[in-house]
Amino acid sequence: MFASLSCGTYSVLRSADTLPKGQVELNAGLAANGIGEVVPVGQVAVGVHDRVDVFAQWELWNAFAEARAAVFKSELDGIAVTIGIGGGVASTALEEASDTLQGVENDAAMVGSVYIGRRFDWLDVYLANRTLWLVPSFTLNSTKLGVRLNASEHFRFIIEGGATVHHGAFTLAEATVAIGTGW
Repeated sequence: MFASLSCGTYSVLRSADTLPKGQVELNAGLAANGIGEVVPVGQVAVGVHDRVDVFAQWELWNAFAEARAAVFKSELDGIAVTIGIGGGVASTALEEASDTLQGVENDAAMVGSVYIGRRFDWLDVYLANRTLWLVPSFTLNSTKLGVRLNASEHFRFIIEGGATVHHGAFTLAEATVAIGTGW
């Protein structure tokens, strides 16, 4: 039933470490899910403090912004743990097909996330969980394992995979491949 409907993807693309103050990062790529959709994803992030960054992200069926705060950082603590909170809009086929939400095309969404990982010289490894609460009563829970290969100070290759649970009704596998730059 859902193969003919759109569900989108919910990529992470962020390292568990926050950006240093004043650093800007741009990431762009393609994300795919288990029903065969392939959608563009774009993200811009800015470090506002050495332990706080903000980012905005767009994918075909969702757009949101999030502020993140580092609890631990790789270079200081040996592991990075970051929490985030934000908001935006999101839509999914199951939510659209729901009798209780008929006629709603894009829903306001609150976003909460937790990132755990480690930065090495040329490699970031992260595990992230992001939950989107769509108004009035729908949840998306996305968990991703990712690797960011830092080819140089200003260029990276990102690959991640995982799954998104759509309101406890079904789970879609997802994968994202992206490139990024920063200054």
